[in-house]
Amino acid sequence: MKNIENLSKNTLEIEKWLDLLENRPASLFQYLEEDYLSDVDIFNSEKEVFFKAFELSKEIYGQNERAAVLRIPGRVNLLGMHIDHRMGSVNPIAIHTLIMIIQPRNDDKIFIYNCNPNFKSRSFSINELLPDKKIDDWDEWTKKQLELRIEQKRAADWINYFQAAALYLQDYIKENNNFSRLSGFNAVINSNIPFAVGLSSSSSLVVGAVLALMAINNIQFSDQDFIDFCGTAEWYVGTRGGKGDHAAMYIGKKDSISHITFNPFSGSYAPFPKDYCVVLSNSMVAARKTANARSRFNAGVVNYEIGFQLLKNFYPNLSHKMKYLRDVTPDRLNLPDSKIYSMIKSLPESITRDELISRFPENREIWGKLFSTHDEPEEGYWVRDACLYGISECIRSEKAAEFLKNGDVLKFGKLMNISHDGDRVTQVVGDKRVSFRTQATDELIDSLIKNGLSEKDNELYKIYQQPGWYAMSCPETDELVDIALEIDGVVGARLIGAGMGGNVAALVDKSKFKNLISRIEKNYYEPRNLPPAVGICFPVDGADFIKIE
Repeated sequence: MKNIENLSKNTLEIEKWLDLLENRPASLFQYLEEDYLSDVDIFNSEKEVFFKAFELSKEIYGQNERAAVLRIPGRVNLLGMHIDHRMGSVNPIAIHTLIMIIQPRNDDKIFIYNCNPNFKSRSFSINELLPDKKIDDWDEWTKKQLELRIEQKRAADWINYFQAAALYLQDYIKENNNFSRLSGFNAVINSNIPFAVGLSSSSSLVVGAVLALMAINNIQFSDQDFIDFCGTAEWYVGTRGGKGDHAAMYIGKKDSISHITFNPFSGSYAPFPKDYCVVLSNSMVAARKTANARSRFNAGVVNYEIGFQLLKNFYPNLSHKMKYLRDVTPDRLNLPDSKIYSMIKSLPESITRDELISRFPENREIWGKLFSTHDEPEEGYWVRDACLYGISECIRSEKAAEFLKNGDVLKFGKLMNISHDGDRVTQVVGDKRVSFRTQATDELIDSLIKNGLSEKDNELYKIYQQPGWYAMSCPETDELVDIALEIDGVVGARLIGAGMGGNVAALVDKSKFKNLISRIEKNYYEPRNLPPAVGICFPVDGADFIKIE
C-alpha cells in the first residue's frame, strides 16, 4: 500500500523549489532511469515542465509561499485494450510527466491554473455542487449531471475531471458516517503528456486531484480502493470506462511493464525488454470525448454487456462462474476452446434495441439502463464480433505477461498486432486504403472449431489468436500501424487508448528506432503538411509527491 504523507511534510517555498531545479535537478527526477537523466533532450524536456510550473506558481502564489509538488505520469497500455472495465488484465507502462504544484486551502474551494494557455483557469466549491444528502446512485446521478452540463455547453470543460474526484470523495465521506467538509487546494499544472491523443492525460487529472485531496485531508486508501475510487469517480465526466489507466499511473515502475489484474486487484512487473523502446506516433486526430465520441465509446462497452447478459441467459449452468466477461475463457470455465467458440456463436451477429426487447423481454430493465448511456448504433449492436474481441483480448493479456516474463518479445509483439486488427477499420488493398472488418460469422467459427479439434497443437486456431472486431481505430491510426510494421526491427504496433484517433505505439529494436521515426515523418506527416509528432518514450515510476530529503 502506497503511503500518502500529509502535504506539509513535502512542502518548500517556491523559491527553494526553483533553486533545487537549478542546482540539484536529479533530486527531483528520481523517477527517471540514469540513462534518461544523461540524455540531454529528455532531461531538458523534464526540466522545462518543472520550470514553467514553478514560474507560474511564483507569479500566482509568490516566491516565499510554500507548496508541494505532485507528479503524475500518463500511460501507454501495450496490451489488454478495452477490457479493464470487463475486469480483464492490462500491461501498461507509465510515461511522461504531469506536474501539479499544490497549495492547501482552509475552505472547500479548488482553484486550478494551467501553464497551457488553451486551458483557462477554473474554480469551484465542492459542496455547492453536491446535494445535501448522500447520493443513492452515483451512476444515475452522474448521467443527470452530464445532461445538465450538455445543456449548459460545459460537457467538455477540463475542470470536470477535478470535480469528478472531489465530488466523489466528498460523497464517499458521507457514506462512511464521518462526514466532514473536505479542504480544497490551489494547483498550478504543467505537462508534457499530449492532450487528447490516447495517453490518458485526462485520467491523470483525476489521479492527481484524488492524491492532492488525500494528502491535504489526511485520508488513506488501499491501492485497490484508490484505483476503484478513481475509476468510478471519472464516470462523472460521462464515459463508462475502466480503471486500468488509473492503476497504470498509480503503481507504474521505472524500467518495467506492469501486469495489472482486477477483482481482486493485483499488480506485478516484468522487465521492460532491454534492447527495445516504444515509439509513439500522434495521428493528429484528436481523441476527444465529445458527445459523438463518448456515445461510440459507450456503445462498445454496451456490446460487451449485451453479449455477457445473453451468455448468462443461454448457459445458466455456467452463470455462477461468469461474474465478468473476462471469465468466459477456457481456463476460467475449465472448457475447451471449441466450447467457448460455440458459446460465442450463440450470440447474435447484430441486433437492434427493438429486437433485444422483443426477443429477451425478461431483461427489459437491464436493456433500458444500458441504452441510456449512448445513441443507438445505426447498424445495430455488433455483439458477437465485440465479444470475440473482448474474450480473446482477455486471454492475450494473460499470455502477454507470460511472454514478457520469459523474455519472448517477438511473441509479445505478435499479440499487439492481432489486438490492433481487432480495432482496425481500414486496410491497404493494392494501392488503396479501403474499409476493413473482421466478422465472426457462423462459417468462420465452425471452421475454427473443426480445425482446432483436428489440429489441437496448432496455435492458429486458439481463441487468443482471433482478433474479433471492436472497431475503435480510424484510417489514420491504421496507416501509422501499417507504416511501422514495414520497418525492420518493429515487432508490434497498435492503437493505444480509447481510440477514434490519438497515438500509435510501436515496440521496436533500439538500434532501429531512428529508421522508424524517419519513415513515419516521411510517409505520414510530410504528405499531410503536419509537424512531426513522433518520438520515444520509456517506463517511469508511478504517481507520487516529490519527496524532500
